[in-house]
Amino acid sequence: MNYIVLINRFWALNKEHSFTPNEKAVYFALLNKANELGWKNPFNQSNGYLAMDSGMSVPAMQKARNTLKQSGLIEFNSGDGRRHNTEYTIKEVEKGKRKGKSILHLSDTLSDTLSDTLSDTLSDTLSDENGLHNNKLIKESKVKEINPPTPFAQNFNLDFCDEKWRKLLLRWAEWRANTIKRPLIQCQIESAYSLLTTKGLSFDDAAQVVEISITNGWDNLYPEKILKQKNDTNRQNNRISVAKRDYGESTIQLPNA
Repeated sequence: MNYIVLINRFWALNKEHSFTPNEKAVYFALLNKANELGWKNPFNQSNGYLAMDSGMSVPAMQKARNTLKQSGLIEFNSGDGRRHNTEYTIKEVEKGKRKGKSILHLSDTLSDTLSDTLSDTLSDTLSDENGLHNNKLIKESKVKEINPPTPFAQNFNLDFCDEKWRKLLLRWAEWRANTIKRPLIQCQIESAYSLLTTKGLSFDDAAQVVEISITNGWDNLYPEKILKQKNDTNRQNNRISVAKRDYGESTIQLPNA
């Protein structure tokens, strides 16, 4: 499977189906699970774990996955909830082809897409090359190879924040995926932004939170540690300030004899 191809296909279908936040969360949670399992397909997952990983109740998760199935993105066979978990299959939807088709290798998909416009010789050449991505411009029977954007810039929609926050969030996402092999999904990176911006932290404080988590190998962000450190420093400064105050001298007046 190709993570970026699946993500791009999902957002393309989103323009047609307008998926809800719950449906997005369930789909990307399933992608994340498949990625953790080395793209095993199909794979098993319990209702409780998928609901927890998606951040919703089990009934809400079941409703969202039914919509994903109807849209042709996934297939699943429900287990008995105890001994057998639900079996999920990630599917590919191609325009003009039946839904529920198993995921193809990118080179096969690319060959099908270009077959109507390229000569037979060029089509055969492309179908044999596994490393070709994102060919979008054909001119005079030549294909201009376009290198795909970096995965982390393409995985997320970060229009909700400015450039410096985008860089910070992408650093966190990149470290999670490359170092501890726990890539984030869209709803998780939005939660990370909310966590860092609703605790009264400055951007520099938020950057420090991220760096502390990376340095310590933590899989989550803990802004309260920075807040506690700042509060302790403020209390210490207040003690010093009080100790240095000059209250002057008190004069006692005695009554005249």
